[in-house]
Amino acid sequence: EVELFVNGARVGRAMRGDGRSIAFVNGSWFRGIERLTATFVVPYSPGNLTAVGHVRATGRTDVRTLLTTGMPAALRLAADRTTICASRNDLAYVTVYVVDSAGRHVPHARVDVNFDFEGDGELYRVGNGDPRDLGSFQQPRRTTHRGRVLAVLRPKANAAGGTLTLRAAATGLGAASVTLQTKACPL
Repeated sequence: EVELFVNGARVGRAMRGDGRSIAFVNGSWFRGIERLTATFVVPYSPGNLTAVGHVRATGRTDVRTLLTTGMPAALRLAADRTTICASRNDLAYVTVYVVDSAGRHVPHARVDVNFDFEGDGELYRVGNGDPRDLGSFQQPRRTTHRGRVLAVLRPKANAAGGTLTLRAAATGLGAASVTLQTKACPL
């Protein structure tokens, strides 16, 4: 059973479906897919949408909230780690997010991002996950898809270690950067 709230106001409560329908999902047919789904018809309203799931048998409750995002305001970079091996066989993945003024990821944003790299390595590849985008993975620019783009950094083989600095910029959103450390690692 699910209870739904829009901006704090209760919309209603719904049970899961009866499981008699079939649906085509991700290339496969499923019977009874609605057994996992409670359906609401709600007019759009900016703000927050909160679903509260209730499991009668256990008394357990789970809460999920979605927030409306504002207009794109900045870029935020998130690296998968802060230190990598100074080896050609190691890679660092940096996700560039388009965020609003509150720092929330804007999933519908499509902006052109340009990259600058400096340090003991290279900007190895860029991608966005959009199967329709036929742009080069080797150029230092990419258009975001679903508000994100991924940059892959590759260090030089350097026994002393060093730094990798990636800077991302987009017109109207300014620039952001991240610096990673490279260190000597055992073979």
